Amino acid sequence: MLRQRRDMHGSLMKPNAPKPAFGRVLTTPEPKAAERVVTPERLLLEAAERVGRMREGRVAVQIHLSRLQATNREEAHLRIALRMLDPLVSGYRTQVFLLGNKDIVVLGQIPIPDLDAAVYKLRSLFGKDPLTQEDTGDGSDRFSTWFILENDFGRFLETVQDLDMAAEARKIENATRPPPKIEIMTSRHLEAVLATMERADIPRLIRRQAAVRVGAGNTRAEIAFQEFFFSVADVQKTIAPRLDLLSSRWLFQHLTTGLDRMMMVALSRQRVRHRSPVISVNLNLSSLNDSRFKGLLDSLGGGQTMIVEMEVLDALTNLRDYFAACERLRADGHKVAMDRLTPLTLRMIDVTLFQADYLKINWSPDLADTRGGSATSGESAREMIAVAGAERFVLARCDSEAAVKWGLSMGIQWFQGRFVDAMLAAMTMASCKESGACTLQQCVQRREVLSGPARQECTNHQMVDSLPTIRSSGRDQA
Repeated sequence: MLRQRRDMHGSLMKPNAPKPAFGRVLTTPEPKAAERVVTPERLLLEAAERVGRMREGRVAVQIHLSRLQATNREEAHLRIALRMLDPLVSGYRTQVFLLGNKDIVVLGQIPIPDLDAAVYKLRSLFGKDPLTQEDTGDGSDRFSTWFILENDFGRFLETVQDLDMAAEARKIENATRPPPKIEIMTSRHLEAVLATMERADIPRLIRRQAAVRVGAGNTRAEIAFQEFFFSVADVQKTIAPRLDLLSSRWLFQHLTTGLDRMMMVALSRQRVRHRSPVISVNLNLSSLNDSRFKGLLDSLGGGQTMIVEMEVLDALTNLRDYFAACERLRADGHKVAMDRLTPLTLRMIDVTLFQADYLKINWSPDLADTRGGSATSGESAREMIAVAGAERFVLARCDSEAAVKWGLSMGIQWFQGRFVDAMLAAMTMASCKESGACTLQQCVQRREVLSGPARQECTNHQMVDSLPTIRSSGRDQA
């Protein structure tokens, strides 16, 4: 079933927030409260006015990435373009401005041959775009505009002033534009969403997240399985930004059934450099009778097995089908996990009756709260986990070390979440020869996706698909 996942950006990443990787690249600063937002265009204007007093030997070039096709203006392409200008930033007195319209302006005391070579590389980067191949007939270049400031300063300053005025106009428009209206999903909307999904690049919407198993002594954790899932946020942002996909439980159930089919087809065709010995997919019970599910099982590599995750309510709706599906899966060497458990469901339902191989519960600080006697207190959680068998529990959404420590104190050995993702990315970077060009947050994001801009940014797919082991010198760490 469709899984709700939170954004990878959060408090875990703040200590490792990306540092400028491109020298002095100027983009929009983060605004402080009650402070006027300073745009890159305004910073460029201020720099141009300063340069006006010392123009000799200085040049500027405006690279018109705003004229590229939309698919070539994605964030990943822009970051690659900026990275290619890094030698100019480190080698000369150069400033690089990424403007709000996605254009790049390079300004500095740069030898013409070196700047020309850099622009040529950028043109090659976007070589398949019609803009780089367009012949205007008059000898002009629509990809870049050059300014030799000793002679062209007036033209350059006028251009920069126009850019600043356009940026101010965009700010005013964005500030006055009403927020988009979010509609309640109806059956008509559902059909349209599924039809759009059929035409979408499904692999770009699939995410993967590893779960690790902590070994003896709590000093070593190895990847136990990789889970593949869609997220509500990704689907809504990409396919239906103005729909509340969760407004109707029953329509949402139909939506997830359709997405199950797309997930199974996409995964059966997907190829990665390193296959996890065990993969996990969250599916509706009804999807296990679909011919596409058999195709997914047939696509598994030699010795590879699957964990099928299902929700308690889904299993309860048809226990006969649930137990029949479990029997078929186990006969072929696969396993079953009961997903999205809470202390409340553990208290209300004897989950051992489902005979699931794994029980997945999401971490919450309430689990560690032993002050009260409620159903969500730590004491209740400890008792219920002990009764069901701690060795079968997977603690999901571990966003901090505290979550893992609590799980270990409960006897849990299986962990999944952003903290685990960060540790695996750190181990990946420690062994990657090209990690100097990346941040921890970028590595986390690239390990999460199967395709798309974030993966294209990675220059070492062998490592980003690897299955590293987390090693620790302390007993209290994962």
